[in-house]
Amino acid sequence: MTFVCDARIALDLTVFYLRELEKRTLSDNKPLYARAGIAIVKSHYPFARAYELAKDFSEECERKNHGA
Repeated sequence: MTFVCDARIALDLTVFYLRELEKRTLSDNKPLYARAGIAIVKSHYPFARAYELAKDFSEECERKNHGA
């Protein structure tokens, strides 16, 4: 999922969203996991580049958490 919001609420909104996801399970009752990458950029920054930054941050977090 990708969303764009005011930078002043980006971290709080992301934490809220991830915590709500943690309360849910998949149809096979396995836990639902998610990760997030946040890029806080100026309003005229190219969206595609901001998206790639956020994706890269998220993937880096995944690598660090799984020791890859």
